[in-house]
Order: sequence, then C-alpha cells, then structure tokens
Amino acid sequence: MAGSMVVAGIAVAGPAAAAPATALACSLGADAPKAGAGGTIVGVGSRTGCGSSRVTLTVRVQKKRTLQTDVTVGSRTHAEFGNGNMSVVAGCDGNATYYTETLSSTGNKVKSAERKLC
Repeated sequence: MAGSMVVAGIAVAGPAAAAPATALACSLGADAPKAGAGGTIVGVGSRTGCGSSRVTLTVRVQKKRTLQTDVTVGSRTHAEFGNGNMSVVAGCDGNATYYTETLSSTGNKVKSAERKLC
C-alpha cells in the first residue's frame, strides 16, 4: 500500500493515503458590492469546499473612511452555515467607496475589491 505502513500488525495510513491529491481547500469569498434596487447596496459572501463542517458566517458591507474606522452599513449573520452564498442588502450612506467582507467564526475573513457607489 503506497502511503501506508504496518505497525505491530496494524495498517496505518500515511498522508498520501489519508487525503486525495485533488481535495479542494475550504475557502471564503467576497464579491465587490453592487448597486441594488431603490438606492441599496448588495454584498455577497461565500464559503465553499468545506465539506460538512459548519460555522457562524457573517457578511457585511463596509463604507471606507479615510483616517477613521470603516463603518458597517449592512450586516447579516447565519449560524450553522455550511457551503454556499449569502447576501446582505445595505442602505446607501452617501457617495463613497464600499466593500464586502466575509467573516467566519473560525477567525478567517476576506475582503472584496472596493467599489464607488451611490
């Protein structure tokens, strides 16, 4: 058996046998926000390739501010989230630069490209 060995008469799988070489890593995504209906901003976050594991996932639309802390203009959280997309609709907070941010309860987070909206 490639990637395995026998210890005290018991076959033990090594790393090569334990995980297929083509396995995809669990990852987060964040699409740049888009203009929605009625002057809103829509941000979409995602979690893919994570098998059956579950996390609390938060997607938020942030307004970028110079020399100040960025402001959350819209947020959505879902407990026990597996794989897929989650969107949040935010109100426009003036003509500014916005981005989408996806956060996992594991501590991982990802930020989208920025986009000037409203």
